[in-house]
Amino acid sequence: MEEQIYKIIRIDEEDFGCEGRPEGQEPMVRVVLEADTGETMIVMMEDALMYTRKLDVGGLAIVGADGLLYAPVSYTHLRAHE
Repeated sequence: MEEQIYKIIRIDEEDFGCEGRPEGQEPMVRVVLEADTGETMIVMMEDALMYTRKLDVGGLAIVGADGLLYAPVSYTHLRAHE
């Protein structure tokens, strides 16, 4: 079964208002995705993982079985070794 590839159309940082982010909580972003069918999906990701995986607005991503985003090539490579 082929994974659905999405285009990243928006990335929003969490807003904690004047209280700020709770101590010890990793910065998270809200990622809005769109499939070529027009279907949209929202995924919450650690901001650092987005940078590590080189995922940015306009790029492509696959939602892994763990609910996290992966670049299509890297995720397919990882699945081949399962």
